[in-house]
Amino acid sequence: MKLREYLNSKNMRQRKLALRTNFTDAFISQILSGTRRPSPSSAKIIEKATDGAVSALELLYPESE
Repeated sequence: MKLREYLNSKNMRQRKLALRTNFTDAFISQILSGTRRPSPSSAKIIEKATDGAVSALELLYPESE
């Protein structure tokens, strides 16, 4: 599942995910917009914060659109 899909399905704002992961709102926004990819360790933190719904691999290697 893509990160934006996860946030929408949980009716969650990116701010709440930022708080759960201890990342900045700006960092989460950059990941969502595709202007930045997380490091492997950051991707694992997001995977854990989403209870595995968003995989680290999906964050590191998003499919081309």
